[in-house]
Amino acid sequence: MPDSVATDPLEAELRRIAEALVAEAPNAPGLPDGGNVDSVVVRLGPSRRRRPLTAVAAAAAVVLILVAGALAVTRGNDGGDPDEAVLATDAGLEPAPQRLILDDWRRELLLDDGDPVPLELAGLDPHGAPRPLPDGGHVVVGIHPVEEPPPEGFNEFTDLTYGLAAVGADGAVDVERDIEPSTLVGVTATEAILARQPRDERGEPSGPASIVTHDLATGEERVVHQDITFDADRMASARSAVVAGDLVTVEASQLTEPTGEDTSVFVPGSEECMLRVTDLATGDETARPLALECSMVRGLQASPDGSRAAVAYESSRSSRTRDDLPEVRLAVVDLPDGAVRHDQLLGHNIDCRAGGCPPDARPLDYQGMAWNDAFTVRVAMVELAAGFGDLTVQTIPVG
Repeated sequence: MPDSVATDPLEAELRRIAEALVAEAPNAPGLPDGGNVDSVVVRLGPSRRRRPLTAVAAAAAVVLILVAGALAVTRGNDGGDPDEAVLATDAGLEPAPQRLILDDWRRELLLDDGDPVPLELAGLDPHGAPRPLPDGGHVVVGIHPVEEPPPEGFNEFTDLTYGLAAVGADGAVDVERDIEPSTLVGVTATEAILARQPRDERGEPSGPASIVTHDLATGEERVVHQDITFDADRMASARSAVVAGDLVTVEASQLTEPTGEDTSVFVPGSEECMLRVTDLATGDETARPLALECSMVRGLQASPDGSRAAVAYESSRSSRTRDDLPEVRLAVVDLPDGAVRHDQLLGHNIDCRAGGCPPDARPLDYQGMAWNDAFTVRVAMVELAAGFGDLTVQTIPVG
C-alpha cells in the first residue's frame, strides 16, 4: 500500500526536509558508485546553514511555489499576446566558471572553495535563486520582511509584498524597487525575467501565469508569454530556468487519488520525469520524457553554451521499501532533445534516526551546483553522516 499523504504537499515536504536536516547519522562511508577518482571532495568545515525551522520552512515553501510556477508556465498552448520584442538568444546563459549560489539563496561558494560568503539581498527574503549578472553582480527578487507578530488577519499568500534589487559586483545595491508577486527565473545584462502566478488566500493558483521581463534600469515591464493554464492534477516538483531565450523546465510528477476528505495516496507507477522546453517568442512547446526515475527535482543548471542541463534529482519513491534508499543523483541531459548523457549517484536523502543507516548509505542534503567548464560540474552538499552542517564540494566530470 502506498503511504497516505496530506492533500497539501507543502506540509508534507516541509516535514521531510526538516527531518532530513536534523538527522543523526553515523560516520560517512566511502563515495558511492565505488568512488570516482576524477572527483575531488573539498571539506569546508562547519556550515553556517543553521537557520531556525521557520526559516527552513520558508525556504521550502518558496521551492514549492516555484514548482507551481514552473508547471504553470510550461503547460499552456496559447502564447497570448506578447509584446513585439522577445528575449535575446543569450538570455539566461551564464559563462564558465559559473557562480555556485547555495540553495539557501543567501550565500555563494567562491572558486577557491573557501567558506561560503553571504550575498547582498537588499533586505529581501529571496523568492527564486538570485541570478548572476555578466558584470559580476546579481539580481534578487524576494519578499519584504513581515513584522513580528504579523498583523491580525494577515494572509501569507495574499498580503506579502515583493521587491527586486540589482546588486553590483562591489556589493552595493544599485537598483531597488517594489514589484508584483514574482519568481525570478533568469536574467540578461539589462533585464530580469520573472514568472508570475496569481494565487488565492490558500496559496492555490487562481488564474493563468505569465512570463514578463523587467528592465533593470527603468523598471518598465513587458509580457513575453501569457495566458498559460495550470494543471493541478499531479503532485509535482520542478525547476525552471530561462536558457537561450527558451523556458526550460525539468518536472517530476506523480498522480494522486483521494482517500478521504483531507488525505490522498500516490498512484503506484505513475511517476513521470519530463523535460519541457517552451519557445518564449512563439509559445511553441516540446515535452519529452526523460530516461530518469525521479520523484523530486532538486536543481537545474544550464551549461555555459545552453546545449545541456545538469539536473539534481531524487529517485522514484512509490515502490520504496525500508531497504530501498532514496537516492540523490546528478544527471546531464541534452537540450532540447533530453538525451541523458550522464547519470551518477551522489548519496541518499534519508533520516537515520529510526534505526540507523545501512553501511553503504551516504546521507546528504543537496545544496547547489554550477558548471566549472563544459566538462565538469561542482556540486555542494551537506554531509549529514559527518555531523550536522558539514558542507562539501565535489567536482564531477560529466563528459
